[in-house]
Amino acid sequence: MIKKKWQLWAVFGSSWLVGSLAWAQMPSAMVLGVQGDVVLELANKTQAQTLEPLVRLLEGDRLRLGSGASVRLLYARSGTQEEWQQAGVLQIERAKTVVLRGQPQVTTRQLPTAISQQMARTPRSDSTGRIGGVRLRNLPLDPNAPPDSSKLAQLEENYQALRQSTPSTDHSPEIYLLAGLRDLAAHERLRTELQRLQTQYPDDAVVARLQTLYAGVLPAPATPSTEDAAK
Repeated sequence: MIKKKWQLWAVFGSSWLVGSLAWAQMPSAMVLGVQGDVVLELANKTQAQTLEPLVRLLEGDRLRLGSGASVRLLYARSGTQEEWQQAGVLQIERAKTVVLRGQPQVTTRQLPTAISQQMARTPRSDSTGRIGGVRLRNLPLDPNAPPDSSKLAQLEENYQALRQSTPSTDHSPEIYLLAGLRDLAAHERLRTELQRLQTQYPDDAVVARLQTLYAGVLPAPATPSTEDAAK
């Protein structure tokens, strides 16, 4: 039953794919979560920085994990989710992570590619710090048009199935849900979900990052008309 749901959603989720050339311009992996001391060394650069949730990683980037650290990664092309634990040095490749030093342990999980690719639609900040993302090809032409109810229902079903099979400390289902709501231009529902997450996880770094990223792309709330306000 769940497999059928994924396939139904794939009809919607695949509409933004524009071929292998577009993927070649995309990052290799997205950081879903970080615990402890993890340093990012950018490919072909000497600079290093503390790794943050939802950062996109390019092929050749390296991660240095300290003792007790862990990092959760998503390779959206293949749908592979990796969780690495313990000290070591990792290098991001096109479709997987390789160990350069140490003996960090990994557990993997396979997600349907339609789900992982939808998660990859999460807004991101570019090198200048401006928040945005690839323009969504399947948004309604009319910004005031209501979201497609059947696609919204399918998104919700997929989210609930994913949430039931995912540990509570893993926010992959929420990352998927929020990206889908944005694709459907369900802006009020998106705001509601962001508020729910902020209340439920007040000190969570992933949730805090989601708040920042979506604040940069959400349109301003609709202002009630004079006639509506008078009612």
